[in-house]
Amino acid sequence: MRIRFGAFVLDRSARQLRRNDEPRGLKPKAFELLELLVERTIPLVEGENVIGRDPDVTVQIDAAGVSRRHARILAEHGRFTLEDLGSKNGTYLGEARLERCAELKDGDELRLGQTLVVFRIRNQVAPTATEPSRRT
Repeated sequence: MRIRFGAFVLDRSARQLRRNDEPRGLKPKAFELLELLVERTIPLVEGENVIGRDPDVTVQIDAAGVSRRHARILAEHGRFTLEDLGSKNGTYLGEARLERCAELKDGDELRLGQTLVVFRIRNQVAPTATEPSRRT
């Protein structure tokens, strides 16, 4: 998986950092630290989760190619759908530009303009089961 930030691209599978398509040397510890710094997890809420540059959206992404209200993920009962909100640079699921709502699954790669996002579903912890009381 590749993560783009500014003029840099972090290629996690090749364990390589490139700037303007030229490789940059990194020691293993520096590479691991960079991976931690560029990976960000944002929990979604049940219902509408708007993604964009606007400060009032659920998932804010500060990138010039991302519209203020770029796309949305609708979370309903453990099912997730992605919809483009008329963005200028498009929303992609894998390599396909989104033309209508699409269902998301764990590990899907989304692109908002040139910004790559990986959709992850974390396992939900089941609530504690109520056990019958024991009378002694």
